Amino acid sequence: MGGLAYGTSVANKKAEYASEEAWLAACLAEAQSVNQQAAAYNSRLKASLASYKKTGLNLAGGSGKAGEKQQAQAIKQDLKQSGEMLALLDDQISSHGQVISSTGNNAQTKQLQKEVNDLKKQKQTLEQSNRELASLSNRLAI
Repeated sequence: MGGLAYGTSVANKKAEYASEEAWLAACLAEAQSVNQQAAAYNSRLKASLASYKKTGLNLAGGSGKAGEKQQAQAIKQDLKQSGEMLALLDDQISSHGQVISSTGNNAQTKQLQKEVNDLKKQKQTLEQSNRELASLSNRLAI
């Protein structure tokens, strides 16, 4: 039932465009935009992780509970945001996969497939960072 509703949603979006080419162009632009957002987010998160790790080492030296609490809150916020970004990436991968499977094998479809593959790479990077955040959060909670 969920697949039917999802397929109907994709079909409705497609119907909004004058041609399949215009629809594919819009899908490609959306995938490229999300890829850029995800890459920028992953870059910021990588910098935050490096900072957390450095600060975490200092906290282990006895800087105090206030610093630990601030860091734990920041990590918790990053975990929430990374979860939201993962959900967006999952949605994009799924919806664009549906688009690819419902269109012919043309240049635009191939470009969209490349973007979906890049989205999957961004998702893998984000999942790794998410695991690192969770690990840091657990160490601060102890």
